[in-house]
Amino acid sequence: GFTAVYIAPVGAIAGQDERLDGMTDYDRKAMEDYLYRQLTRQLGKKFSLANAAGAGVLVVDAKFTALTPNQPVMSDYSKVSGLDPRSVAIGKAGVQIELRDGGSGELLAAFADHEEGDPIDVNLNTVAIWGDAQQFARDWADSLSDLL
Repeated sequence: GFTAVYIAPVGAIAGQDERLDGMTDYDRKAMEDYLYRQLTRQLGKKFSLANAAGAGVLVVDAKFTALTPNQPVMSDYSKVSGLDPRSVAIGKAGVQIELRDGGSGELLAAFADHEEGDPIDVNLNTVAIWGDAQQFARDWADSLSDLL
């Protein structure tokens, strides 16, 4: 069995989502950090957290595959002239999570999910730039914790 969990820094997989690929590092990093914090918070309730992979450590490696904010982000303003900062959209996010043996590097399990927010007229997450994506990140962290 595993005595601890190491959560690798969250990243993104390029080439799968035009919106994600077009973001600035600043915008993308905001959500990568948020998912990392959610995984740490949820898994830290059940497991000891390790600072690195190693024998007896389960490695959680999460990467975004898609990301669409509910409101314009920095990179949007350079692409669309006259963009209204009050514009809202349905948020989307996709993730791939791999679980590896920290000693051998063996892939033990892999999960992928893609979510889209509720329609605009009933979507309460549009009040925040990353409202939908943050909700999905919390849900993924909760589900992974429940699974493990």
